[in-house]
Amino acid sequence: MRRQVCLLACATVSLALATPAVNGVVDQVRYSGRLAPGSLATVIGSDFGTAPGSVSVQVGGKAAYVMQAVPTSMDIQIPVDLAPGKVDMFVERLNLRSLPFSLTLEAYAPSIYVRDSGIFFQNPNAVGEGVFAGADLRTISSESPASPGEAVSLFAVGLGATNPVVPTGTVAPADPLAGTVAWPRVTVAGREATVLSSALVPGQIGRYQVVFAVPVGLEVGAYPVKLKIGEQESNTVTLPVGKPTPQITSIVNAASFRSTGVAVPGSILSLFGANFGSKDKLTGFPATDFEGVSVTFNRIPAPLFHLIASQNQINLLAPVELPESGFVTVQLRAGSLTSSSIQVKMVPALPGMFFISDPSNRVRRTAAALLANTAWRVMPQAQARALGIPDNCSGLPATALCGQPALPGDSIQVYATGLGRATPGGDPGGRPLATGLVAPADGNPLYVTVQKPVVKVGGVPTEVQFSGLAPGFAGLYQINLRIPPSAPAGDDVEVTISMPDGPSDTATIAIRK
Repeated sequence: MRRQVCLLACATVSLALATPAVNGVVDQVRYSGRLAPGSLATVIGSDFGTAPGSVSVQVGGKAAYVMQAVPTSMDIQIPVDLAPGKVDMFVERLNLRSLPFSLTLEAYAPSIYVRDSGIFFQNPNAVGEGVFAGADLRTISSESPASPGEAVSLFAVGLGATNPVVPTGTVAPADPLAGTVAWPRVTVAGREATVLSSALVPGQIGRYQVVFAVPVGLEVGAYPVKLKIGEQESNTVTLPVGKPTPQITSIVNAASFRSTGVAVPGSILSLFGANFGSKDKLTGFPATDFEGVSVTFNRIPAPLFHLIASQNQINLLAPVELPESGFVTVQLRAGSLTSSSIQVKMVPALPGMFFISDPSNRVRRTAAALLANTAWRVMPQAQARALGIPDNCSGLPATALCGQPALPGDSIQVYATGLGRATPGGDPGGRPLATGLVAPADGNPLYVTVQKPVVKVGGVPTEVQFSGLAPGFAGLYQINLRIPPSAPAGDDVEVTISMPDGPSDTATIAIRK
């Protein structure tokens, strides 16, 4: 009996001391050997144990993250901070180290997840219906297809570096999103789709979410989808597409066209999407229905400024009754059809300055600013000429349309939206202007922002003489300020508007000495 016990014990020790061996490493989606820094991979071999904590993996001298392990395979994340090229992999368990296994890492190794009984799974061929989600977070499937123009998410691995960098084995943040450094291209049925965002999935490790707009004009059916990043192409998956219905692709600040999916009560927003109909309507505020098209926030109808169906854009006023925190549900109706709902985050203030584009300089964002009590635009003279208006306002009446730089000491009026609650005289206990009403044109009373913005011109703090709703308008804010005598001169002097709780926006003005 004693000999039998010894034999069993010796066998147990022999098994525990077996050296791990690596036979292959493949990406988790389609079992290909193409891998990139940060890729999710499956290591195939022997004697890996059964607990991630008892086994470690080194790739290129850096620690990989072990997600799960069984004796013959492990799921890992390749270290994100490796450079492309040849590297050696080692597996170590109980102080026993495998022989080196050589890998070649590429900058990108894209693979799109394919649907099965679960959300994510391993498929050696990676063909079939892809893992897609709608803007309303529903699962896209044959039973619930995407619609032409809809913003749809696909899920993938191997899309490379992000900004900010998310360390190996760390879940991705939601705020800010860890966007990919390189921008992928997505094709649907061979047609280029507009990519709206590309980032790691918040709360997950190593998986990417790419949001794109399904091309309009597709008939009902299932279409091939492929992703390309750098020079590398993904596998091809299929996307079910149904009948066209109204779609919301994004909602942004109507002045800056930034801050996607964030809104301030009483601010002007731009909604982008598809299938709004065929007619444009550019007047009619405060009506909440233009040509059968309407938008609701938590079922509250939003007054509309412009329906630009030809550009898939709607400019509207976020209802003042909305909360200053949390999320609200937004839906679009066009005729008898209603879009899927999306969630918009509400905040107390999020400034966005209206700006004037320069035909001669596409990157210039000249703030929509006037010299005080005139219609004279503050802008570079070259921009005025490019716009076909006089570039010298001297001798012209105050109501004339012209453009020229400001001088240090001049008072100017800057126009923005999203500056938050405005009440008569700025009284914190006062009642804001009701949704659909405009501030009195005679300024009696003046609706002043409860929070006063901080403004800098060329980095120099500036005296804010007034901050509130522009008389005669809804959702449009006016900031009266004096250009500091020490402000720098130039055609692109930065103006920054910041709110006390942090958010800000920047545009430029022209100043001459």
